[in-house]
Amino acid sequence: MVRLNLPVCFRLRYVAGVFLCLGEGRQVPRRGENIYKRKDGRWEGRYKKLESVAGKGTYASVYGKTYTEVKEKLLRKREENRSRQQQKCMMTLGQLMDLWLKDRESRVKASSFARYRALAEKHIRPLLGDVPVRNITAENMESFISGKVNQGKLRGKGGLAPKTISDVLFIVRSVLKYGKLWHGFLDTNRIMDVAAPKVPK
Repeated sequence: MVRLNLPVCFRLRYVAGVFLCLGEGRQVPRRGENIYKRKDGRWEGRYKKLESVAGKGTYASVYGKTYTEVKEKLLRKREENRSRQQQKCMMTLGQLMDLWLKDRESRVKASSFARYRALAEKHIRPLLGDVPVRNITAENMESFISGKVNQGKLRGKGGLAPKTISDVLFIVRSVLKYGKLWHGFLDTNRIMDVAAPKVPK
């Protein structure tokens, strides 16, 4: 079992998600969107600006002539909130990785999960585990990969095999994608663009 030790910021509910379907002809708000048509003919959308651990927050509104316009404005405002929340949150990559491992445990084969966990514990956590997710950048990921290429072996000298490095980078990317999908983290530092070394055929 993967034990979780999460900071307070993780208990902030994820309120930034919105499924924006541009191009649909209907001007019909969906349940839970907080979008409605006013008596003056304009559309109004409400969003939560701040949220405390207790789940309480302050609300603000955006206005527009059409439902789609308001939905787009809400999307931008919620993304801004997510970015601000991410800047305040001190969740580390190791803590987010624990959540990802817990999610993967029931979704992949036992052998795959064992390899994910071994790579995470041996090669990722020692160097990046205590780094806040908000501080992970493409530059320090490049440095991390370079270190694994040159001196990545745990015993003796030499770097890790390209396939192993590729698997390590896959785990980091998957953890960050998981954080983006479920916990509101944004990949603002182009981390997904970091390339793994080529694997010889």
